[in-house]
Amino acid sequence: MQTPNSLAIVPAPMVEVAFWIAVALLAVGVVGSIVPLAPGPPVSVAAVVGYWAYSGFSEPGTFTVVALVLVGVVAFAADFLASAVSAKAGGASWGVSAIASVVGIVLLLTTGPLVMILGVGAVVFALELRRHQDVNRGLRTAVTTTIGILGGAAVQALLTFGMLVGFVLAVT
Repeated sequence: MQTPNSLAIVPAPMVEVAFWIAVALLAVGVVGSIVPLAPGPPVSVAAVVGYWAYSGFSEPGTFTVVALVLVGVVAFAADFLASAVSAKAGGASWGVSAIASVVGIVLLLTTGPLVMILGVGAVVFALELRRHQDVNRGLRTAVTTTIGILGGAAVQALLTFGMLVGFVLAVT
């Protein structure tokens, strides 16, 4: 681990403690990307920016901090966009995608992740069946939406894990 530059007013041993706290928070961010209602990417971004400020803005470098924060923003957006984009990719209308997103949020807050995933799939299926009178098309759209929701969580977890690895490599 590098010693902070002369602008930093924090002793080196305290910076090492801060490093391990930041790594722990970044790990919490990865787990939070998988656990519903846990703010994974914001915790990861806070860990990076907090360590950077604590080290006197000396490590990691400004470019690295900006890159890691951008990755965190993309990870945060991936979670919100996954169901709508996957529903649209499966052939659903924007209206069905919007309704599915609202239903997903309500179900996640009231019932949990499993019911949310199943509920969003059922809503997409029902609305697409009503819209096109085609069971196969409704089923295909619902399955695509469900896979997209799971894929969004996986992308978010990979991005926050990448933030953890990038931070450790940049600071050590």
